[in-house]
Amino acid sequence: MQQGDDGALRVGDAEREATIAALRDAVGDGRVTLDEFADRAGATYAATTVADLRAVVADLGRPDRPAPASTGLAAAPAAPPRSQRVVAVMGGAERKGRWTVGAELSAVAVMGGVELDLYDAALTTEVTTIRAFALMGAVEILVPEGVPVQVEGFVLMGALENRTGPHRDQRPMLRVVGHGMWGAVEVRHRKAREKAARQADRTPTPRLEQPVAAGDTFTLLFTDIVGSTVLAERLGDQRWSELLREHNTLVRDEISRHGGDEVKNQGDGFMVAFRSARRALLAAIGIQRALEDHRRSHPEHPLHVRIGVHSGEVVADDGDLHGRNVVLASRISDLAGPDEVLASALTKQLADAGGDLCFGAGRHVPLKGLSGEWLVHPLEWSAS
Repeated sequence: MQQGDDGALRVGDAEREATIAALRDAVGDGRVTLDEFADRAGATYAATTVADLRAVVADLGRPDRPAPASTGLAAAPAAPPRSQRVVAVMGGAERKGRWTVGAELSAVAVMGGVELDLYDAALTTEVTTIRAFALMGAVEILVPEGVPVQVEGFVLMGALENRTGPHRDQRPMLRVVGHGMWGAVEVRHRKAREKAARQADRTPTPRLEQPVAAGDTFTLLFTDIVGSTVLAERLGDQRWSELLREHNTLVRDEISRHGGDEVKNQGDGFMVAFRSARRALLAAIGIQRALEDHRRSHPEHPLHVRIGVHSGEVVADDGDLHGRNVVLASRISDLAGPDEVLASALTKQLADAGGDLCFGAGRHVPLKGLSGEWLVHPLEWSAS
């Protein structure tokens, strides 16, 4: 296509493939995530005119030349080693958010679970190979819709599944080689994962009962079970439902003890509102300690939870809470590690006056969908 082409001209396969090549290069240098690539590739194959294709790569430069430096997109991450490894032994391990994947990655789960979320990952090669091994454990790989996945291998007395469906033969492509015994290796879309988590617990969701006036400030606490779908896959529906009920009871006991208000039960986690930042953080510590005790008494099915806490004004609607601060709290929870309580700088400031809570060194982090970087602090806690 020439610069002076009329945008109304129809395009053929050659023009579409040139655009896909530009998108593939953008994935390789970190300007486009795998999730964005899937969306843009779909728009490319649906395009009928030159103008349609130009819109797909408008912020990346023309398909036949490098994108300009002023695109405003994130710079390419540092190149990872060619081979990477994620290991979970009687516990959970995960990689998610913005991370860079080399040509090969090994995931090993032994009586535990590994979760690899590739939605915001930057791939450095056209074909990425993930070698997954599950021994009485599970490896779950989440990919955006539209990304081609090839699955091969063998799991004895377990499961090796590709639930992403058929895709167009294109690059980048994910190749999964799965092996194991009494375990599971599964590739699926995140939407399917979230649906499975919601279906695992059919407990009626309570609504916010306390009255909320315009401009009211709450401290919001989000919890999330690490590798919930991996556990559900390994345990089966009945045992998973029992374990989830045990988790829910432990969490609700701490919410009630510290004066919190359960807003939502989201299948594998909770959204809770507190009038006090300090009480919210004490509840978070109580939840982590209760789960630590549960892991000691049930080492065969360890439950690990991440917790995010943030304070701010909210908007109330029909017993639910909305607004930018709700999104912030949820995003902070997404960044917390297994067994970690991560609090925003504002929540830390509000709770510091009590003098009985300790925080680790703060770190500046990006939050998905929000501009700039945000300061967060890990809350220090120990088993009771």
